[in-house]
Amino acid sequence: MKTIHQISLLLLSFLLIASCTQKQKYSTLTKTDKNGYTYTEVTDDPTHSRIYQLENGLKIYLSVDKTKPRIQTYIPVRAGSSYDPKETTGLAHYLEHMMFKGTSKIGTLDWAKEKPLINKISDLYEKHKNTEDPKEKAAIYNQIDEVSQEAGKYAIANEYDKLMSMIGASGTNAYTSTDRTVYVNNIPSNEIERWLQIESERFSELTLRLFHTEIEAVYEEFNMGQDRESTQVWEKLGKMLYPNHPYGTQTTIGEAAHLKNPSMVNINKYHDKYYVPNNIAICLSGDLDMEATVKLVDKYWGKMKKSPIEPIQYPKVPELTEIKKDEVYGPQMEMFYMAYRFGGEASKDFQMVTLIDMLMSNSVAGLLDLDINQQQKMLQSGSFTNFMQEFGEHYFYAVPKPGQTLEEAENLINQEIDKIKKGDFEPWLLKAVVNNMKIAAIEGRASGETANEFVSSFISQRPWNQYVDFCNEMSKITKEQVMQFAKEHYNNYAIVYKRKGALKGITKVDKPKITSVPINRTAKSDFVKEIAAEKVPRLKPVFIDYKTAVHKEAINDHVSLYANKNETNDLFTLSYRFDIGKLADKKLDIAAQLMEYLGTDKMSAEAFKKAIYKEGISFNSWCSGKYLNVTISGLNENMDKGIQLIEDYLKNVAPNQEALDNLVNDILKIREENKNDKNTIFNRNLQQYALHGKHNVTTDILTEKELKELKAEDLIVYIKNLTTYPHKITYYGPKENGEVVKILKKDHFWATNYLPKPEMKDYTYVATNENKVYFVHYNMVQSFIKLINNKGVVPVKDFPKLTLFNEYYGGGMGSIVFQEIRESRALAYSAWSYFTKPHDKGDPSLLYASISTQSDKFDDALNAMDEILTDMPLSKVSFETSKEAIIKKIESQRILGEDLIYQYLNNEKMGYDHDLRKDVYNYVQTATLEDINKFFNDKVKSDHYTIIVEGDRNKLTPKRLGKYGKVEQLSLEEIFNY
Repeated sequence: MKTIHQISLLLLSFLLIASCTQKQKYSTLTKTDKNGYTYTEVTDDPTHSRIYQLENGLKIYLSVDKTKPRIQTYIPVRAGSSYDPKETTGLAHYLEHMMFKGTSKIGTLDWAKEKPLINKISDLYEKHKNTEDPKEKAAIYNQIDEVSQEAGKYAIANEYDKLMSMIGASGTNAYTSTDRTVYVNNIPSNEIERWLQIESERFSELTLRLFHTEIEAVYEEFNMGQDRESTQVWEKLGKMLYPNHPYGTQTTIGEAAHLKNPSMVNINKYHDKYYVPNNIAICLSGDLDMEATVKLVDKYWGKMKKSPIEPIQYPKVPELTEIKKDEVYGPQMEMFYMAYRFGGEASKDFQMVTLIDMLMSNSVAGLLDLDINQQQKMLQSGSFTNFMQEFGEHYFYAVPKPGQTLEEAENLINQEIDKIKKGDFEPWLLKAVVNNMKIAAIEGRASGETANEFVSSFISQRPWNQYVDFCNEMSKITKEQVMQFAKEHYNNYAIVYKRKGALKGITKVDKPKITSVPINRTAKSDFVKEIAAEKVPRLKPVFIDYKTAVHKEAINDHVSLYANKNETNDLFTLSYRFDIGKLADKKLDIAAQLMEYLGTDKMSAEAFKKAIYKEGISFNSWCSGKYLNVTISGLNENMDKGIQLIEDYLKNVAPNQEALDNLVNDILKIREENKNDKNTIFNRNLQQYALHGKHNVTTDILTEKELKELKAEDLIVYIKNLTTYPHKITYYGPKENGEVVKILKKDHFWATNYLPKPEMKDYTYVATNENKVYFVHYNMVQSFIKLINNKGVVPVKDFPKLTLFNEYYGGGMGSIVFQEIRESRALAYSAWSYFTKPHDKGDPSLLYASISTQSDKFDDALNAMDEILTDMPLSKVSFETSKEAIIKKIESQRILGEDLIYQYLNNEKMGYDHDLRKDVYNYVQTATLEDINKFFNDKVKSDHYTIIVEGDRNKLTPKRLGKYGKVEQLSLEEIFNY
């Protein structure tokens, strides 16, 4: 039971906070602001959020957070893939893509000339859709391609993204799911008016320019999904759960046949029907003035005309009267997903299922965590929820151990679900779950999640007071109620077994004939000129003074505290940071992993996890190449107890050979499964081979024999000796520095003699002296390509140029790489390039250029990338936009909390004596395009690249690859070393 004092502290911080003992009902009040706008707010809402609604039906959700001068923005539309007409699935998602193409004002050189050409393209697509004859379809598409060439002369590509860069936005993106399409930006607080002005123009109309190059990007996205076994798993689960409902009969990406026959007419109809103010919300959280913001929203959005929307009448979904089963085959590890179906997010099910999910799996003390994962009965198990407008699902998943069948794993999961029905769980777990959810709510609010909660409230039409009151209401749920609900609802489910075998049922959308569309990089629309001309007061950048930013105190000659006070809420994070890692001793990594399964001489591993969860404490450890971290976090009031628990654990950890043997078997299984994962093969092992050769961090590992010979008694010595090495202690929390030191001196282990820091291995970077191609075969629709050049050590004085180059060249949708590869030539869904800064002192900087594309476009895509790596396209307009983007971001950036400590430690490690952002900020003010072109020619441009490729060897033959360099076909054994 928490004290009244403790409760009052929590009320200051929690998003969904309420005492487990109080029965206060959070009520909704209606008020009027000083400008006459009506809003609602919830009593005792710690976020003090307001919800407005304009006369045209537009909803506005606002929450103030003054920690940094930025605003997280979401614009949700209550329409997603379940709203797609059944004959044109994928429409909502494709519309989301097209919303970035501009309007009759944004993205056009001459709308009067461009419009009739777009209309002609639309008519041709209708003709194409209504024609069955393949030859006639191809002829029509040739016409579409020709007219698109003409229309492209009047288009300014990515002008919306340039506008976002101009105002310093970051995280510009969007997503589509079953019930929603959501548009995302994070903007400087002084740019709220220009952002609203731009977005009101964007949402006012739909202009389908550059349509056929963008649809090729959607084809690529579809084909990427065909290479994922998970795509088939989710589709089959959906069909079993919702056999007659769009949730199960329609996918967000759409059917291949529909993608091949797009309709611009239907997309426009969909936009006109659902993209109306009474079906849209503006959700903002950050440094804003609520009343001034609402007035601005009304100014720019208030004139939009509302339109009635008739709700979709879905057929009644049949009850699940039996367990439904299906299976999927693929090369990756065997596992299963099973799902129970419930009511939607606004239903009473939402709260109960959320609670049961946390009882089952909370990463520490849930039934699955302790009974299965802790006891190593499976390789992995867990659960999660997914709630939508109409229905919700509770998912369970499991990855079996070697020799264990999927059916055996399923039985183990069902045994744990039966425990909920029988009440076979300790009473304290209910309270602990609610308290830990409150802590998660604090963390969510601190990371700007309030605006995202607004989105869910709007889409589900679940009142905001229910979000605020969520934990309070959950704390009233009794064990008997949980048991009764589980007995009634956790009976029949759908399950898909993902078995080992060849991937079946692949449907590939072939690339149509597309001629590159001209890119107008130097042009600006009148709208952009007007926005650029508006005077916006500048924010003043805040740079870190490393002499005062972080409190550094040597507690003794070998241990130092790095502290930063948390002025925002009542949470703390404390870490022991050791400058030793697996590069010093490969066994150290195994010891760190084993900590998950060990207890002490007085407390079992299960009892230890229960103890920390009861106290609202999180504990984790991780080991990288050069560092080992042990971290605890949670409520400030429980920090002393948390430190005592962790210190006792580190000094009294007990060996468990059975746990080690199980861990070794799991490691060996994961190693084998990694050889079936195309992303691990490409982005980890193949890339490390290219950077360092055969001897690298992914191949320098313990052999199977060495693993099996490990002794638990030897490994716990590593854990017990940790605090006898010199180390750093980092603290971010509400306590004063002196109090933290006092607690540490009392509870932390202080060695009499500290061990010397062990020598670390270092892997040499391979020089890029010739064109070389490393190829690994994988049976896939796409191909992965990455070009790498080792540029050697780049001096710190060049970092500002490097930063500006990255922003201009490969920094996002408005960058040179993205425009050329995707927008102009439709050669890839994903294309990027950047020049790295070193992670460790003395490391080289590396140039990366990456493309994910279909195998039939391999040569075109790679040649296009080579062109722009040889001669960088120059655009003064794009360059000035890139400069402004960097300036705006630095002016509104605030490095706070734990991030400030980590930045401080990084600068200390690298030997930087000041905030390098200041150098970037000063340089960018006066930098010229000629400066960056010279930097490109001196530092970036190269005659040689190491090219790594993963794809189908039947399509990417040695002869085909040999055009780009000396080819070396590598086996999985060579790049994994087992």
